[in-house]
Amino acid sequence: MGPLFPQPLARPVSNFLTGQLVDLVAVRDADIGNQQLEQIVAICNQPRVYDMLFAKRLAGAAYTLNDAQGFITWAKQGWQEQTHFVFLLMQRTGSVVGAADIKSNQLQAAEIGYWLSAECPGVMTHAVIELCQIARQAGYQSLCARVKERNAQSIGVLARAGFAHCRNFTQDGELYRRYEKHL
Repeated sequence: MGPLFPQPLARPVSNFLTGQLVDLVAVRDADIGNQQLEQIVAICNQPRVYDMLFAKRLAGAAYTLNDAQGFITWAKQGWQEQTHFVFLLMQRTGSVVGAADIKSNQLQAAEIGYWLSAECPGVMTHAVIELCQIARQAGYQSLCARVKERNAQSIGVLARAGFAHCRNFTQDGELYRRYEKHL
């Protein structure tokens, strides 16, 4: 099997609230320097993102520059090995405002995930819709997402992007909802 995404990949995404465009850029194609790493650190330490994704894993410790560097290394490795596909949401100035990913190369069904800066509301629904189009063009048949029951914003993103709630489950003492979308 050849690469799922052989060409450079950057797609414009419109902010629903402002109309401003940001780009959904494959990490392998993104220009990532110290400024972007620092932006990732700042976003991942924002209370909402930190609580949903990192509080348990980091046992209350701050998300660091080493964590951001590890994230980018892992993301680039996924593109090289064609195992997982991370995209950054970047303003036209080059600033990172979020990320979204396809977590596997299993074309029949793969999980997605995402996070976004609190300072850039109105972007993620369109980013997830674009991610679905990218996945469909690469040959994915369906995508799924799991979201914490208490994460109303993410539940709204998935509903607006056309994902259907299919079941609830508990993992590590936390109630989750699973959503699916056939492409």
